[in-house]
Amino acid sequence: MRTIKFRGRDFAGMWHIGDLIHNDDDLLIRKGCFSIFIENETAGQFTGLLDKNGKEIYEGDIYRYDNPDSINEVSYCAGGGFAGFDLTPAIHSENRLLDVEVIGNIHDNPELLKQ
Repeated sequence: MRTIKFRGRDFAGMWHIGDLIHNDDDLLIRKGCFSIFIENETAGQFTGLLDKNGKEIYEGDIYRYDNPDSINEVSYCAGGGFAGFDLTPAIHSENRLLDVEVIGNIHDNPELLKQ
C-alpha cells in the first residue's frame, strides 16, 4: 500500500512533510503534534515512488528522464479512466524509477522547465 503524505513550503521558505490539513482557505502540514501553515500553491502529494537515487518524488517535482534534455514536471492527472501521477519512465524496480532523477521543483526552480 502507498504511503499518503504531502509536502509544502512554509512562509519562511522551509519545506515540511506530513499530513495535509484544510483550515478554511489555508493549508497546513501536520508533523506529529505540530501544524505549520504552508503556501497553498506549494502543497504536493507523495507519488509513492523514489527516483534512481532513492529520493522521494512529489507532485510538483521536476525530473530528468533518461537523458539531460528530457526535463519534465510531476503532475496529477484525472480523466479518461485514469487518475494518478503523470510520470513516463520505462524501467521500474519495486518503487524506484531507475531512469528518473529529481532535479528540483516548480516552486524553487521554475527556470529548469524553461531549458
